[in-house]
Formats: sequence, C-alpha cells, structure tokens
Amino acid sequence: LGGVLPKTLSHLKQVAVVGPLAGCAEGVAQPCDAQRAMAGGYNPDPAMAQIVTVADALTKRLVGSGVVNVVLDTSTSQGVELAVNASTGADLAIVVVGDTDGSCGESDDRMELDLIGNQLDLLEAVLKTGTPTLTVLIHGRPVTFGGSPNSKWAGGSNGLLSTGSGGHAVLSIWRPGEAGGEAV
Repeated sequence: LGGVLPKTLSHLKQVAVVGPLAGCAEGVAQPCDAQRAMAGGYNPDPAMAQIVTVADALTKRLVGSGVVNVVLDTSTSQGVELAVNASTGADLAIVVVGDTDGSCGESDDRMELDLIGNQLDLLEAVLKTGTPTLTVLIHGRPVTFGGSPNSKWAGGSNGLLSTGSGGHAVLSIWRPGEAGGEAV
C-alpha cells in the first residue's frame, strides 16, 4: 500500500500520532470522543472508559524503542500546525480521523459525506509534509475525502487522497470496540 503498510514497529524511531480521534487529552473526562467513536455509542459509559485508543496502544508498544509524538487537539489552525511539526521528519505519521458518536448514528443524518470539521485540512497538511502517512478512519457510515459536491476538494474523485509524495494508506476500522487501538 504505497510502501506505508505493513509496518514493523521495531524499525520506527519516530512516529507522529495526530488527530481528534487518536486518543484522550490529559484532563478530559473519560470516555473521551476517541473512545466514544471506537465504541459507536453502543456501550455504557463505564465500559467505554476501558477502550484503548490508537495513541495509547502505540505509545505502549513503542516504549523504549521509539518516540511517539501525539497531537490530539487539531481543531484549530494552531493544532494543525503542531500536527505538521510532529509529522515532519517522522518515520510514519498516523492521522486518526472519522466520526464522533454525535456525527454518525441514529437521527444524525448528514447532507455531505466528507469528514466533519477541519479533519480534511489536517489530513491535507500532514500529507504535504511528504512523511509516509497512515490514515486510520473510525466511522460508522460512508465517508469521502473531498468527494462531496460542496467540498473545497470537489471533483468527485476523492482527490485529497493523492496529495503528498511520501506514500499514503487508509485503514478503515469502522467501530472497532475496546481493543481497536491495539488492533491498529
């Protein structure tokens, strides 16, 4: 997959794990958005707090062998800039994006299929660094990467996915549940 997957973790010296669904920010009550997204809103809150996020799992697996730079708050231009800085020069950038339990589910109809908020801006910025990038997509509905008619990347071909030169793969994990982070 463009030289991005499969990856042997032992060869990675620096990994950037970025995105609004990568993990739980310090001090945020659990379950956080990342845990809720992985569960899909079908588990009771106490069970969701046990869900291992992508950032948690990778940080645990790479202890002692590599550096994991985690940027979770990417909702602002400053957050996207931090994600770009973490990704620049890394062996691998992992961008975790998708739907929260409030953007996909019963009575949460959408007019467009693109990722919500500034997630496409985040993905574009990281891809432009040239760092090999794995996009982990947590979702419960069809998703486009700029293919929606009203998207600024409109063109019908999900053109954003061809941005960058470092290689890119998309891993769709849907709603993976409590061991989803470890599975990635």
